[in-house]
Amino acid sequence: MPTRKPCIAAVVVAFGIFAGACGSGGESQPGGTAGSSPSQDAGSDASPPDGGAAGTGGGQTDGAAGAAGDAGVPDATDAPTDAPSDTPPGPGCSDSIQNGDETDVDCGGPSCPKCQDGKVCKSGVDCSSGACTSGICQAPTCTDGTHNGAESDVDCGGSSCPACANGKTCNSGQDCASTICTAGKCVAPTCTDNLKNGSETDVDCGGTTCAKCADGLACLVATDCESSQCTSQVCQPSGCTDGAWNGTETDVDCGGICPDCAIGKTCVKGTDCVTGVCTNNVCLAPSCYDGVKNGTESDLDCGSVCPGCGPGLACVAHSDCASNYCINDVCQAANCQDLIKNGDETGLDCGGSCAKCPAGQGCLKASDCLDGVCVNGTCAVATCTDGVKNGGEAALDCGGAACPPCPEGSTCTLNADCASGVCASGLCQAPACNDLVKNGAETDTDCGGPSCQKCGDNLHCAVASDCVSAVCTSSLCQSPKCTDSTKNGVETDIDCGGQVCPACGIGLACLVAADCTTGACTGNVCVASCTDGLKNGSETDVDCGGSCGKCATGKACSVAADCAGNVCQNGKCYAVLTGVTPAAGLPNFTIGTIAAQAGKSIRVVRLGICGDSDAASGQNRFAVSGAMAFSFAAGQAASPPVGGATYTLAPTPVTAGLGRGFSYLDVSRLGTVGQAATVVWNWHADWDGKFCSATDAAGTAYTDAASTVRAWLLYTYE
Repeated sequence: MPTRKPCIAAVVVAFGIFAGACGSGGESQPGGTAGSSPSQDAGSDASPPDGGAAGTGGGQTDGAAGAAGDAGVPDATDAPTDAPSDTPPGPGCSDSIQNGDETDVDCGGPSCPKCQDGKVCKSGVDCSSGACTSGICQAPTCTDGTHNGAESDVDCGGSSCPACANGKTCNSGQDCASTICTAGKCVAPTCTDNLKNGSETDVDCGGTTCAKCADGLACLVATDCESSQCTSQVCQPSGCTDGAWNGTETDVDCGGICPDCAIGKTCVKGTDCVTGVCTNNVCLAPSCYDGVKNGTESDLDCGSVCPGCGPGLACVAHSDCASNYCINDVCQAANCQDLIKNGDETGLDCGGSCAKCPAGQGCLKASDCLDGVCVNGTCAVATCTDGVKNGGEAALDCGGAACPPCPEGSTCTLNADCASGVCASGLCQAPACNDLVKNGAETDTDCGGPSCQKCGDNLHCAVASDCVSAVCTSSLCQSPKCTDSTKNGVETDIDCGGQVCPACGIGLACLVAADCTTGACTGNVCVASCTDGLKNGSETDVDCGGSCGKCATGKACSVAADCAGNVCQNGKCYAVLTGVTPAAGLPNFTIGTIAAQAGKSIRVVRLGICGDSDAASGQNRFAVSGAMAFSFAAGQAASPPVGGATYTLAPTPVTAGLGRGFSYLDVSRLGTVGQAATVVWNWHADWDGKFCSATDAAGTAYTDAASTVRAWLLYTYE
């Protein structure tokens, strides 16, 4: 173990630096560090390899400790970055032995100087570099998280590390990324710090934050320059053809002192735009309401495609003017003699405030037209149906030479203006039957029609009622005639009666009996006479039927009441021949006779038997002789039959079990002309007491005595 030598130490208080040199009696200190600072930084003068004292008073290999250099007292430039502890090294910090709390020989721990790079350490506080990695002190780096070496703050500043961020400690502007060190701290760059810093491309201009740079200053891109022109990293002067928006331009190469901008480009005022219209900083297309004379306008907002210009404004053509009248490039006021349709005219120099327009000219309303009729924008020729008093009309659509005459109450000038032909006090009068004018419904002057008196012969008429004679032929009233099919003159009815024409027939009007063919006038009507030898009136045959007496058998009839026999069939009167057998009579009893009529034949059409002739009774037979010959029977047949009946009637129907009803048979027997016929009861079998008690086919009721049989025949004459 080497002998411990006395050690001389000097403390330079002003620098806070401890320096010491220990003699070794010709031996050098281990590591050759006896003459150096305990924590020498990158700015110190390190001991040479051969142990010489290069101006630091370091240990000498040959034992000449502190004999050269600065005699062991360093100046300010030799001060280490990390000053040693003010606590002097404890005993043993120079015994060349790792002992005590040292982490390496004579260094480290809380008492001894910090260890140099490569020495053993426990933490950064043991190392002069402040960096202890894997138990070994490391040389200072810019990423060791320690303020060491030449750094002005942790891992930044100094000559080797990156510049420090704003807020970090600095010694000069070179330590700062902003290049600005104020009061020992890095501060952010500004655009007014008179330094080129931050993103600036030149002092206080360019980059992303500051104003653009003037011509001639440094730039990186066009946006760094006021001119937007950056060539060879120098801002160039702006131009109106450089394809950039710069200078006084309001858009690329236009506006400001450059040519006016096109529609849609950016602008500041109207003079920046070719249209002179800048609205919301955009050049707009010309319009007729933009307050600028632009486009094809001949004056401000008028002319060409815009509304016509008023008087006194500029024009190029007539069409530029509201008046359509341009003289010497100035619009003239419209007038009614300029041969131009202008102003409020609806036609050429007419309509509106000018004179009314003739037919064919334009119009907006009726008052624009001479005839007061405007149809589809054109004045129309006056007509008698246009609803306007125009042309030569005396009143609305009437009167004058062309239109129909006017009704009463209309204005008029002449009688001819009026339908009544009477114009008095300027008004058409109503027709009257005493105005000496053929008017109203009159067919001739003051006669005819529904209101006036009837017209005399040879005056005009429309219908028969217009004439006194009630005969209108060929529109003229005729004299009365007995053949004119009209009741006129003294006639009491049409073409009859009176003193001139023939007498009237039944039902026609009459005044006296002489007016009637029947010689009977009742209640001013000719009535029939039942003795006039005529079939008339209500008669169904000559002088019988209807209101006259009943007609004989064979005469015409309408109802049974017309006939004497009370039977009317097929329009002819029939009669009934009937009779009963006596209670104790014998056969061949005459029932009755049908009288003969000259020139007529008897026609029998129905036969009947009533009473005691049913199926249980003995047969009763009747024979007809004279004009005709036949017989008829009913009841049980006789044995042997008697007389051979021609007609057999069905048995008499039983009435209330008594066999008292009628049995009928229709026949058609025509007798000899002018001969009578007789009916005889010619056969009787027995009596059963079943007398006739029934109503016959003509509606006559019978109730005969007991033990009788009734024969019944219906006949007429032909």
